[in-house]
Amino acid sequence: MRLKLLLTTMALITVAACTPAPDQSSEDQQVLIYAYNLAGEGYTEHHIRSLDLASGEEIIITSPDGAAWNATVTTARDVIYSLQRGDEAQIYRTDLKGSTHTQMTTVPGMIAFHPMSSPVDDLIVFSRFDTGNIAALDPADGSVTDLTTHEAFDSHPVFFPDGKRVLFSTRRIESENGEPGIFILDLESGDIEDTGYFGSYARPDHDGRLIVFSGWDFPDAEPDVYIAALGSGQARRQLTDTPYYDGHPAFTPDDTSIVFVSRKDQGADDPVPDDPNTQGVNEVYIMPATGGDWTRLTFGEAVAWHPEIISVAQQVFRNAE
Repeated sequence: MRLKLLLTTMALITVAACTPAPDQSSEDQQVLIYAYNLAGEGYTEHHIRSLDLASGEEIIITSPDGAAWNATVTTARDVIYSLQRGDEAQIYRTDLKGSTHTQMTTVPGMIAFHPMSSPVDDLIVFSRFDTGNIAALDPADGSVTDLTTHEAFDSHPVFFPDGKRVLFSTRRIESENGEPGIFILDLESGDIEDTGYFGSYARPDHDGRLIVFSGWDFPDAEPDVYIAALGSGQARRQLTDTPYYDGHPAFTPDDTSIVFVSRKDQGADDPVPDDPNTQGVNEVYIMPATGGDWTRLTFGEAVAWHPEIISVAQQVFRNAE
């Protein structure tokens, strides 16, 4: 951890430690949902997996007829994911066991990544790589509406807990290191606000006061995981500091820990993969929200992306079997 950040961010540590955790039943199961490229099988075998953190049961919940890149879980415990076939990517729905799959979008030529489900209704937001905009899907009729129309590239949207605002990354502005700006879109007014922070893959905590994201300290650096307090005017605080790729962070359901991916166990002497999206070793880890020791959660020696830990009532999980 860089010493220059410590004195200016001690208040952040206090806020993170004192943030009240959402109510959870002691019988809930913690399930990790993430995208994973099976070692040696290449681009077309990028799946969504679920891992029961208590039992260690791990299953593939997407079919092999395309590349499933990103997934999220709705309040109804459906899994929403992006499936790419050729030059097109559409949004699909399944359950926690991958029993059935329903295509939710049918927009010709659309490239839909990073779907995120609203915590208060059925609305889904996602990145449209074909237009460079943030878009919304209404599951009731399958209609897709672009929420942003800026000439710069907007991506990686995620809802705040109130369901009224969306956090996203944008190339409208960049830091001196080349990081995109982190902005907030108000869904009711359409107003867009600059958080004052730079990075990508930003996710809020369940109180909407803190965000975690990927960032870097100099051009062409490998990303690290950062945390920041919205509206505080404080500098972001660096939680990881390795020469490897550390990114895609998200808070756990009780906000006490952060799940993320890292190439730490690939090793500095290992060859750099030709395509880091589908090759190499990128595993899922968890650490305290204040930083500290890591615990490795996946051991597939392959490429993991977009981890999210959800809390699932045991009865809900059993019904998915």
